[in-house]
Amino acid sequence: MRLPVATLALVLLFGGLLRFHAIDRFGTGFDELFSVLEANGLHPGLAAEQEPFMLADLREHDNFQGAANACIATDGGNGIMYILALHAWTDVFGNSNMAIRLFSFCCGIMVVVLVFRLARELSGDGVQACLAAGLAALAPILVDYSQESRSYMLATAITLQATRQFIKLVRSEHGSRKQGPLYGFISGLALLCHYHAAYILAGHALFALFRIPFKRHALWSLPAASVAIAILGCWLVAGGWLGMMSMARHHARYAAGITSRIRITKCSIAPLPQSTCCRMRPCSCSGWAAAASRLWGLPFALWLRSY
Repeated sequence: MRLPVATLALVLLFGGLLRFHAIDRFGTGFDELFSVLEANGLHPGLAAEQEPFMLADLREHDNFQGAANACIATDGGNGIMYILALHAWTDVFGNSNMAIRLFSFCCGIMVVVLVFRLARELSGDGVQACLAAGLAALAPILVDYSQESRSYMLATAITLQATRQFIKLVRSEHGSRKQGPLYGFISGLALLCHYHAAYILAGHALFALFRIPFKRHALWSLPAASVAIAILGCWLVAGGWLGMMSMARHHARYAAGITSRIRITKCSIAPLPQSTCCRMRPCSCSGWAAAASRLWGLPFALWLRSY
């Protein structure tokens, strides 16, 4: 037991140094700007263009309600839990690039720990768990998002915890009624961190549906689903639904713009410029990562072209 714990400590130390290195080497990214503005309750719809404002006008919206309204207006309500947590974080540590990215840094370290614990629970082997944690500590995409002020690392951490709770439910035969609502609560929080967590939770549901007898998983799956739906439903009623409709309209316009620019020939598809980066800063993606992203983008482009 001591060897895996000591090895995990070394992995966390190395992973932390890797994530902290040059964490503020770039200015505020395009997506990060949305996070900072939302956390401070600001969005373009607050005031008309060219209308003068005072510092007091900005501080008027710097509260949890203002942050929620800004998240709805800017990100369609997606990632509301992260925005509220970042709002509390910036109240303490400020809005500098270092401060806002340190929150994702902490979530990234938490992800490595949760990967270790999940792997150990699945395999029962501390060595395999350390290998899994090492891969998570070195994964370029996890390192990159641990240095970006967006909701991805927090959503990953909570989704991993939901997966750990799901594994406990699958393996347990007693106390499932008590653990089911807890799993639903964690799943609801994961959805509030990022709506794409629904894909992971759908995988949980499919596994339970096809691999576990109904009488066994119904004891915890129904209460868990009820709690998760209740949490998400409360947010949708509070304004998340309006944000989702706004986001759907925005994505429809975005997809229409992409299809008008895509040029497909019999043998090739025009790639995006290599310097293009979603955060509007120099792209640090390696060659294999860029190639993988383009391979993924090809079927997506073909699907868009069909409409």
